[in-house]
Amino acid sequence: MSSQLSKRAKFWQSHIEAAKFFRGSAVEYCDREKIALQSFYQWRYRFSSSKIAYRANAFAPVEILPASNPLDLQECCVLPDPKWTAEFVSYLIREMAR
Repeated sequence: MSSQLSKRAKFWQSHIEAAKFFRGSAVEYCDREKIALQSFYQWRYRFSSSKIAYRANAFAPVEILPASNPLDLQECCVLPDPKWTAEFVSYLIREMAR
């Protein structure tokens, strides 16, 4: 396979990444997404065994906004759930350790 992932590999890569954050089992995830469980397992094995090397982009676009009054942030912004934030940071740390 070329250095770029095929459309099919990208499709499965996105599902495998999403399933990592799904609170249920792989069976429940595949049932919810209407994808074949056996194919999911095969692609997960391919990615985990490094037969297809991939790495999610470690960078995300950031928009820098002008400074504002901290009191205004409380009124306009809803912070994410702390548990989600902790899981997200944990994921980032694991990815950086690779």
